[in-house]
Amino acid sequence: ARVAAGLAARAGEVCGRAILQVPALSEHFICFWGCLLCKVCPVAVAIPPSYEDGAHAVCCKIRNVWQLLAEPPVLTTEAHAGRVQRLRLAAPMPGLALLCLEELMPPADAPPSGLAEAAPGDVAFLQLSSGSTGVPKC
Repeated sequence: ARVAAGLAARAGEVCGRAILQVPALSEHFICFWGCLLCKVCPVAVAIPPSYEDGAHAVCCKIRNVWQLLAEPPVLTTEAHAGRVQRLRLAAPMPGLALLCLEELMPPADAPPSGLAEAAPGDVAFLQLSSGSTGVPKC
């Protein structure tokens, strides 16, 4: 709920979707559920072995998903942000915006806010497939 509040406060930057690049599974789930609780559609993409090789298949998938979804921010952690930023030049993704989990979390004693009511037609998350082409398909 704390991440949901942080995402809701930055709604103008998020625009309903976020790509997840969170290597630790425990933090990945915090980001994933934070997105769901404020109606931000999380899109998980694999973590590449290196963000410096923009031609690597996983870096290409990240760029292709980012372009397909109209350049949403990438949600990551402060410890991982320096690596993800390398995509700006390597992929290239010059308009890449990063949101760090730690920046989104208000103090633990803050009351929950930003929680959204789910409706039956809401899309919870996107799981894209690219097969062998590297180009995501909805």
